[in-house]
Amino acid sequence: MRNSARNVQARRILLSTACVLLAFTIFVWALPTRAELAEINYHANVIRLQAFLFGPRPKAVLVGSSISGRMLQSYFEATAIRPLANLGIDGSGPVFGLELVSNRPPPTIIVEANRFSTAPDSNDAMLHEAIDGPWFRAARLLPFLRADCRPSSLLYSWAKLHRDSRKATPQRNAATQETGYNVWPSPAQTPVEMEPLKKWMSETLRALREKGSYVVIVRLPTGYRRGLDAEGLLLASAVIRDLELPVIDLESECLSRGHRLEFTDGIHMTPASARQSSQLLAELVEKQLSSIGIGL
Repeated sequence: MRNSARNVQARRILLSTACVLLAFTIFVWALPTRAELAEINYHANVIRLQAFLFGPRPKAVLVGSSISGRMLQSYFEATAIRPLANLGIDGSGPVFGLELVSNRPPPTIIVEANRFSTAPDSNDAMLHEAIDGPWFRAARLLPFLRADCRPSSLLYSWAKLHRDSRKATPQRNAATQETGYNVWPSPAQTPVEMEPLKKWMSETLRALREKGSYVVIVRLPTGYRRGLDAEGLLLASAVIRDLELPVIDLESECLSRGHRLEFTDGIHMTPASARQSSQLLAELVEKQLSSIGIGL
């Protein structure tokens, strides 16, 4: 009798759990949007990784660091290069995203120059481990396990985007870019310690072009802490020169059009600036593609 009662109770618990999961899945899929942001960088990165790996093949991919990560996928929805996947990984550089893109190359690859020299580190290793983990794999088949369905991420995204959309101007402590133009470093001899990464970048980008992808290097706007971009821009300039890659200096393009660039910490754009810059980037990429006869 006791075993029978326990079996009945166990079945009830399993049935209740299944009903809760089914209800949550229906609720999530009924929502008009998914989470694009998260309360911690790790979950924000997993959201971007799963969107790229589990979603339909994008028309373009933006590869870079957290600077690129601020240019949300939804900011490109009304542009000609949609759907765009954002592989701007917090705590990493373009290397991690390019490793993934190499296995699934899209028609257009936009590579951030600012953190071009960031070598793989423990953050990259942690994300590779996550991709190979059972929960990540299960999320491919069970959408309610995906990071963009996490209740806390859904709530965080809604609250942050709703709050930011009501701001006509940035917070007072936000850094504002003064009118002026940053200059790409003149081609110079790459430091010896950068040679291995330069070789990897050159070989990877060359291979992506040979597979048919259009590769463009973009310098994204940064604020008063732009000195942190120096090594990345130096390495990017060397690779651009060697491969004769097309370039977009998005900061100069924004300022030449009278756009006001604003930053939260001297590095990352505010949502308003990121949205405006995303739309201009899409316009410039489309113009480059049209100039060589590639339609979108």
